[in-house]
Amino acid sequence: RMVQRALIEGGLGAKIQLAYKIYQANGKSSSNLHCKSLIKISGVTASGDATSLRGHNYESSHVMITKNGTHKNCILSINSTVNHTSETQVDNWRKQITQISEIFKHCPFSLQCGFLFELSDFLRLL
Repeated sequence: RMVQRALIEGGLGAKIQLAYKIYQANGKSSSNLHCKSLIKISGVTASGDATSLRGHNYESSHVMITKNGTHKNCILSINSTVNHTSETQVDNWRKQITQISEIFKHCPFSLQCGFLFELSDFLRLL
């Protein structure tokens, strides 16, 4: 039970951190001095891949963030999917980003700093 709780909380923390990094990539900032960041993010690239194993389809998605001249790869998800169609892949991306947006919207950090991260913010970067 303790391990499961740690995995869930760690996953939520990772999604909040990713939303904040993508938020920074949009060039947005807060008027709250405690929430400002001096990190310069110069680019975000989204990518995904799919495969099948023994008749089961799997899809992974990740985001590459370029920050201060270095690259950081952030894994969004590894999911089982119904098929490999582009519609399914786009739908999975939409679900992942919307889920991250909802988690970020309700976290104390976002509420304190006045940050909002929406699907449209992510799409604007692509």
